[in-house]
Amino acid sequence: MGLINKAIAPIWEANHVWLILIIVVLFVGFPPVYSNHNAFAAYPGAHFAARHYFEGLFIYISQL
Repeated sequence: MGLINKAIAPIWEANHVWLILIIVVLFVGFPPVYSNHNAFAAYPGAHFAARHYFEGLFIYISQL
């Protein structure tokens, strides 16, 4: 893990809980807003949080 990842990881792990809460509230309470948001937005931190859990499970096309 790089230096930047080590610096960001503790902060991101605390903040991604709020991101998940906002996504769930939008999904449950405001489905049209949720669908519009997901059509045009990406959650860039989601990959940062999930990549350590799924490391080595996927073979990427670029590696074939």
